[in-house]
Amino acid sequence: HAVDKNPAMVESVWPGDTPLKKARVGDWLQLEQPDGSFPAVIGDGSLNNLTYPDDISRLIGIVVRLLSSDGLFACRLFERPTVPITTDAILAAPRSPDKLNFHALKWMLAMQLAAERGANIPVTSILRQFDDLFPDRDALSRETGWTRAAIDTIDAYRGSPLSYCFPDRTEFISTLQDGITDVAFRDCGNYPLASCCPILTFRKS
Repeated sequence: HAVDKNPAMVESVWPGDTPLKKARVGDWLQLEQPDGSFPAVIGDGSLNNLTYPDDISRLIGIVVRLLSSDGLFACRLFERPTVPITTDAILAAPRSPDKLNFHALKWMLAMQLAAERGANIPVTSILRQFDDLFPDRDALSRETGWTRAAIDTIDAYRGSPLSYCFPDRTEFISTLQDGITDVAFRDCGNYPLASCCPILTFRKS
């Protein structure tokens, strides 16, 4: 059972329903399946699409309700590092030998803003910060090898009403609640910015 609020997302990535799998358009905060319906609930960056702390805490409560006894939750997070990302680090990132990609740079910008302003970040502010720090996109493309098409994907944020949240680990932990056990933050690969992308897991107690 897959749920996403964006019809275009469901249409573009879902291969089609079968008797054993299906996707629907819906709001994660309004899931109405019976208690204990699922042995596992998984997501990728899902908690970052919510408002911290209230909506994250609310969704965790829904997850606990939906999980069967000893059921597993696993979700990759985009977690703001404890030591704030600096402007100098962002400016140096395109020249890093770690072969950062453009999307990792966007998350660095967002995490820097979250450290300065609080976890919830309008995506329009990410675009403004990028344009301030990297006003010459052609030069950035030449320096990094990133295509202009990839760089220009950030323009999707222009005028957008969306916000993302980038809590640090302590803030994520503060949204957890009774009814869970075996909480862990697990490393997730060695791709660019992987140190900020752990998988949060817990079981229903």
